[in-house]
Amino acid sequence: MPNRKLLLSLHGLNTPGDWQEQVASVLNKHFDYQEVKRHKYRRLGFLKNVIDPICLLAAIVIVVLAVPFAPSHVWSLLLIPPVLGLGFYLAERRRIAAVREYMADYQSRSEHSRDQLPSIIAHSFGTYLVARSLQTYQAAMVYDRILLWGSVIPRSFNWNDHVGSLRRVRNEIASKDLVVRLARFGGLLLGHFGDSGATGFSLKSPLLEEETFHAFRHSSHIPTAFVGHARLYWFPFLLGLSGEEYRRFLFKARVCSDLLHRDDEDSIDVAEFDQAQWAWTRKGGAQLSFKEFVEQKLRDQLDNYGLPLRLVDNQYPIARLYICEQAADDVDPRMLIAEVCVLITRLTRRLRD
Repeated sequence: MPNRKLLLSLHGLNTPGDWQEQVASVLNKHFDYQEVKRHKYRRLGFLKNVIDPICLLAAIVIVVLAVPFAPSHVWSLLLIPPVLGLGFYLAERRRIAAVREYMADYQSRSEHSRDQLPSIIAHSFGTYLVARSLQTYQAAMVYDRILLWGSVIPRSFNWNDHVGSLRRVRNEIASKDLVVRLARFGGLLLGHFGDSGATGFSLKSPLLEEETFHAFRHSSHIPTAFVGHARLYWFPFLLGLSGEEYRRFLFKARVCSDLLHRDDEDSIDVAEFDQAQWAWTRKGGAQLSFKEFVEQKLRDQLDNYGLPLRLVDNQYPIARLYICEQAADDVDPRMLIAEVCVLITRLTRRLRD
């Protein structure tokens, strides 16, 4: 599909990011979906970003060797604070390097899509990289939409400071995420970490939307329903649609499809589907019903092909049935309607020729 918008995904620590592959089937159809992998944090990733492992090991060795010979070697315990301090310093430098590497990776991947702002899905340490890169390289990091889950960004992070760098942020809150809750204590020691993925952000913003999922934990949403969650919640957000409205449209379309296949076109549910108004059924600033919107699309196509506009009365029932049949969990209704109207008009012209 030409001119697809770039969509990145960024995983956390101590994981290969299996979820990135799981959601690819949903996202590849409509986006230039690219998985950003941080292989160097697959092993000891958490430890390496808190304190340098070698310095920590050195501190442990000092304790082990000094204690048996106390008090004659108690002076050696004085080496522990500077050794641990060096470990924390090296870990901070490692985190800064990770932010710099992500920024360079982002620029490399997005340089060919400047006409369309990229979006990103970030989890755990990936959310830290996104937030800190925004703070450090604000002019270079520009997004359409940012989707956070398992966020370890501090709850005090102010998205209003980045109005010019992004259009929308979605934070999915998992109330049972113990890892994120622990990240808050890590933030007290290290800074730049918090528990917004378990509590939400304290500073509200018109850029920010948040939704709580009480069954979710840190490293996975409900495992058996992970792809379904991406279809129903991530997909509409990334398309710029209201998630609640999108899910209602899918439900009504399925009901309407079942009724039409039973030749129950006069059903109240079918009439309600025809008259339903959606945020995306607008034309020139005017709010239209679904039927009015589709009929207008059909008229536009008939006019393009030089066909009589009265044919729309015969075309609409066919278009409605096809749209309802094709309304799946990973379909953009706006694109579907446009494609159906073009297809039906072409078939009409071929039949008349």
